[in-house]
Amino acid sequence: MNQTDKDAQSSPEAQQSNEVYDANDFLKCHELDIQERELALKEKEVKAKLEIERKNLLLSSPLLVTVASTIFGLLGTGIGVIWQGYSNFQLERQKFESSIIMDALKRKDRDEMAKYLLFTIDTGIIKSLDRKEIRRYAENPGKLPYLAAVKLIEKINTDVGYYVADANTAIESIRKGGAEQRNTYIEKYNQRQAQWFGISASHQALLLFYFPESNDTPKDENISAKFQEIIEATWDVDIKLQLYSRNRVNYQAARDATDLVQEKLNNFNLLCRKRLTFNGFGGK
Repeated sequence: MNQTDKDAQSSPEAQQSNEVYDANDFLKCHELDIQERELALKEKEVKAKLEIERKNLLLSSPLLVTVASTIFGLLGTGIGVIWQGYSNFQLERQKFESSIIMDALKRKDRDEMAKYLLFTIDTGIIKSLDRKEIRRYAENPGKLPYLAAVKLIEKINTDVGYYVADANTAIESIRKGGAEQRNTYIEKYNQRQAQWFGISASHQALLLFYFPESNDTPKDENISAKFQEIIEATWDVDIKLQLYSRNRVNYQAARDATDLVQEKLNNFNLLCRKRLTFNGFGGK
């Protein structure tokens, strides 16, 4: 390179031109870097969208939906069968324990009666019934028959109350017309109905023991007869509810049936209170 070229490159104009070229190169490199980053981000977005679409496609697959529905249906059926089996077992257990207690209360000697009841509790024969209450009665043998009769009447009121409540709920669900809710409450009623019809026989037997009736007892003074009226009224509720679910009777007819059960229960309670107070039962 001759002296003239060197002088040209070292001139202020040449240096300014080189700086411009360097700045342009820097900007181009920066722009390329930004573009590469934008492409990388777009690539990630595309991959994420594809993954979401793949999952949505999998979840919305008719085959998957069918399989899932079948599995959940089988699980629901299995749980229902298990629960129904457990409920039936508990019902049979309560009937057995009630018969044990009834057998104990038939003993004439109250101290022997109390000892037998304590034995059934301590050995685990009585499990599903209220062990603490039975023990409390057994530790007061002088008042045992009276207290046990009062407890039985309370239990009858509770059982009838639950039955009427579940029947009314089922009736209301039929009136509102929601299929899923309707089936749920009718199933609940059916379970309650099975429990009530099972335990009512035990209640009737205990009532005959606590309130023995002679052939001369008027029907209006017969506690067992009053309780039988409650049972028959619940039979009518069951029939009316089934007919109402098929549009064979109207809503008011179904509700009148449950109201009649409550009326029969009130009459039963009045007579029980009268007998407990004036029959020399031992509750004074």
